[in-house]
Amino acid sequence: MYSWVVVVFCSVLLFMTFVAGYLGSTSLLGAFITGVAFSQLPFKGDAWEKEVGPITHALSSLFFASIGTLIPLNRMFHPKAFAIGMLFTIPAVLGKWVTGLVLYWFDGGYQWVDVNVVGWAMVGRGELGFVMAASALRHGLLSPDTFAITVWALLVATMASPLIFRQCLAWKDRVAQMQVAGNSRGGG
Repeated sequence: MYSWVVVVFCSVLLFMTFVAGYLGSTSLLGAFITGVAFSQLPFKGDAWEKEVGPITHALSSLFFASIGTLIPLNRMFHPKAFAIGMLFTIPAVLGKWVTGLVLYWFDGGYQWVDVNVVGWAMVGRGELGFVMAASALRHGLLSPDTFAITVWALLVATMASPLIFRQCLAWKDRVAQMQVAGNSRGGG
């Protein structure tokens, strides 16, 4: 039933990834633009899940395995790369975490727990950072040592984020439960 949607999607995907690469960008940008173009179809979730869902897990695993191959273990544990990488982790984390704080500033209806949920959700988005850093290394824009430093910052942020994010969600649940309990006592 939805096969035609997937065929059109894949055709546009191939075209857009080619165009993005031809224009000097990453093919991932073309893939992202394709996803955005199809995002408003009311049946997109059903079509995607029915036709492509079975292979999505395998392809996602393959993508993350390919990201893993970019990590230069032979340089990662040099004291300089490790120390500077840990130092770079601070702005890497704070730069993304601050998005939650900006949300709070623009709409004061959020609580501090919401700031942390949004902020820590953003911190873990490092997959594309690995791809871009590897591209910069391949094109001579980063030295191998600078690449190792960059990988540390991305790796620590990407690995720490889900752990802290899960704690923030538990914190948000506790706050919501306390508010419900407080409202039921106050209204009773």
